[in-house]
Amino acid sequence: MAEPQPGAASGAGGLRKPLLDIGLEEAEADQYLEDIKAGKILVIADPF
Repeated sequence: MAEPQPGAASGAGGLRKPLLDIGLEEAEADQYLEDIKAGKILVIADPF
């Protein structure tokens, strides 16, 4: 049986620039990245 693959948390650092690009402050973006690494889910909805 195959081993489980790491989820999005393994590449969470790649989300920093997009989070900054949508207007988050650096500290807020970093907090989201830490939350993702801890297993939380990030959902962004674009109203357009």
